[in-house]
Amino acid sequence: MNDVDLSSVCGEELGISWDPIGTTGETTGIEFAGIFDGNYHTIDNLYIDSSTYEYEGLFYGNTATGIIQNIILSNVYIYNKYSSRITFRWNPRKE
Repeated sequence: MNDVDLSSVCGEELGISWDPIGTTGETTGIEFAGIFDGNYHTIDNLYIDSSTYEYEGLFYGNTATGIIQNIILSNVYIYNKYSSRITFRWNPRKE
């Protein structure tokens, strides 16, 4: 595994916001429920600019169902009108 630079995938200059890993839609998203071990590599230039969702992050899910460990994030920009989580986009379960 190598370091990842997201500047060619998302960014203000591109006008593209990051779509969380594991999501397929606003109300029917599929949560990331696996294990992501970054082996202490860096994910650089994560850019999230959203006023649509309440919470945004690198992954879509619930912190109780997935594990993200040993990653380094640098040059992270997240804007959201409510609040944000760097790693997970929180998914409140509505029953």
